[in-house]
Amino acid sequence: MTPLTPELCTPEDLSLMDFKLENNSYALLDDFMEDAKLMLDNCKLYNPESTVYHKTAIRMEKALQDIMKSVGVDYRL
Repeated sequence: MTPLTPELCTPEDLSLMDFKLENNSYALLDDFMEDAKLMLDNCKLYNPESTVYHKTAIRMEKALQDIMKSVGVDYRL
């Protein structure tokens, strides 16, 4: 895993997203989806394609898009 560098101005992870959910910090679905996209983009940026982290981020993007589609929301990450 590549260490975080100054280019990563806005870190995001599942624990922070969970905290925001628990504290009703997401006013809109778009707010949540922006954080999800940021987290997954960061994961892919800082982990080589061959790693489980990068591959999992890609699978999570697909799963999240499938979930959104199943509830009638066409959202592209």
